[in-house]
Amino acid sequence: MAVAHVVPTTPQQRVGTTIWLSYLAASVADAQLADILADAKRGQEDVTTQLLQAESGRSDAVCRARARRLIALADGLASRVLIGDLSAASALALIDEAWEDWGAGVETSP
Repeated sequence: MAVAHVVPTTPQQRVGTTIWLSYLAASVADAQLADILADAKRGQEDVTTQLLQAESGRSDAVCRARARRLIALADGLASRVLIGDLSAASALALIDEAWEDWGAGVETSP
């Protein structure tokens, strides 16, 4: 899934998530780094939007809003996994549930 990859499930992924968050913190004082990270997140949003459109047939605006919510959910859960407040399995289950709710039409408005 285009959003679940941010949740660290191995020691190596924990290192990667820590590095990403370090760059994120550094980007506050570095506009060039902020642009690079923003480009990466926009790319993730574009891919997620396309996947949601292909799956649901809904409009770009609706799918883009949903993509942003799913990405925000995954980013937040990844942080909780990193600090040991939530297991990776629980975080991934929540992300899967949010994605499935979308496909089932539980949430249809942006």
